[in-house]
Amino acid sequence: MSISSGEPAPQSTSFEGQPNRRIYFISGLGADHRVFQNLKLEGFRPVHIQWEAPQSGETLEHYAGRLLPQVTSPHPILVGLSFGGLVAMEMAKQSNPAQVVLLSSAKTATEIPAYFKIFRWLPVYWVVPSKRLIWLVYWFLFWLFSLGTQAERKLLRQILMDTDPWFIKWAIHQVVTWRNRDVPGNVVHLHGGRDRIFPIRN
Repeated sequence: MSISSGEPAPQSTSFEGQPNRRIYFISGLGADHRVFQNLKLEGFRPVHIQWEAPQSGETLEHYAGRLLPQVTSPHPILVGLSFGGLVAMEMAKQSNPAQVVLLSSAKTATEIPAYFKIFRWLPVYWVVPSKRLIWLVYWFLFWLFSLGTQAERKLLRQILMDTDPWFIKWAIHQVVTWRNRDVPGNVVHLHGGRDRIFPIRN
């Protein structure tokens, strides 16, 4: 596990004396609020950002702006997992968060692995039939997450069945074409040493 922060270095932030302070969670592609169900958050109130249907041709920046009305705290704590981390970064640029926490995600476009960028010139995900794409994503995530129990595999299957195939294609496109270079100073990046989606070497 590696812990890194954006540049410039974040200022120390204390949330003591703020009972039931909201933490806004943004799940990743192929996941929803259920991925956070085992977290213990004493003294905090989790709020799960709900995905909305993306508009045709919509950018990640614009989409993040449409999610912001779900954030009602003046200086929120944003937690983004994987693809949700990219969304959290775009939301942070349009708000004034007290803290941004990225889990197995990327702060800038330079941290997106090269194999994703190949799809900028070969966007085959747009032409893959929706049902086949869902199962391809399922087996891809099954391998990436090294799911070990039947309950975990069942949960992943159910989440994907509940996910709009159009959203999956749109989200893949956003990862492939993301160009962000701005990193707020209050970003904390938690990353697994064996992460296969966004390798730690990046």
